[in-house]
Amino acid sequence: MEYVLNFFQPGVLFNPRPERISAGGLQIMLAIFLILLIAATVLNFYMTARIRDKLLLRGLKKIRFMLFTMSILGFIYAWFAYEGAIFLSMRAIFLLWVIGFVVWAVFPVKFLLKDRPRIIKAWQEKKKYEKYMP
Repeated sequence: MEYVLNFFQPGVLFNPRPERISAGGLQIMLAIFLILLIAATVLNFYMTARIRDKLLLRGLKKIRFMLFTMSILGFIYAWFAYEGAIFLSMRAIFLLWVIGFVVWAVFPVKFLLKDRPRIIKAWQEKKKYEKYMP
């Protein structure tokens, strides 16, 4: 627990030459990034095989792109952290990756939970009125 609190101290977070990441930490990080990549791949196969709803497909494409991009960026960061690259292996960059992932995930989820039902309802209303038009 003390290590986690130590992570957020400015001296550790913004150190341009941080200590190399431990083998266990690197394996956990790589496993997380690999899970994101596998999830993007599975989502891609599922979307092409099963989904016919265009709005749902649009939301899932946003999620797939986010998962794929963030996994690749995560692998790049893990490589820099393993190599101990100056500035590029700073812990602040990993914190930016986490913040970026969370912020990016909000938009597809918002689309699927809020915007999609609203668009479907508007489309159904329009269709209901158009059936009486010549």
